[in-house]
Amino acid sequence: MRVLLVEDNPNARDVYSRLLELDGHDVVAADSAPAATAAIDARAFDVALIDIELGSVDGFAVLAHLRNQQPGARAVMMTAYDVPDIARRNQADGFLAKPLAWSDVRAAIAPRPSERRAS
Repeated sequence: MRVLLVEDNPNARDVYSRLLELDGHDVVAADSAPAATAAIDARAFDVALIDIELGSVDGFAVLAHLRNQQPGARAVMMTAYDVPDIARRNQADGFLAKPLAWSDVRAAIAPRPSERRAS
């Protein structure tokens, strides 16, 4: 699965990227909203894990860009704040509260039955 990881914390970004890669995913990691939008413009993703708090441009701007450029990609918002209703109202497909439980990440990005490829 092609995964865009948008996380401004370098330690978290490195850990999440490595775990996703160990699970067999093709990961592009972005450290900011501008880097994420450039990645979205450059290639297609199956799912994006997007931190809400990214500095001057938040994760919802990345989500909006993803929806405009790649409407079929799923988006899962991540934050240390308790805002699942805000994430859902902004067209997110899921919400993960930090600190992330790896089982929750796996469940959030797992292909839906309609997305699974026939072997």
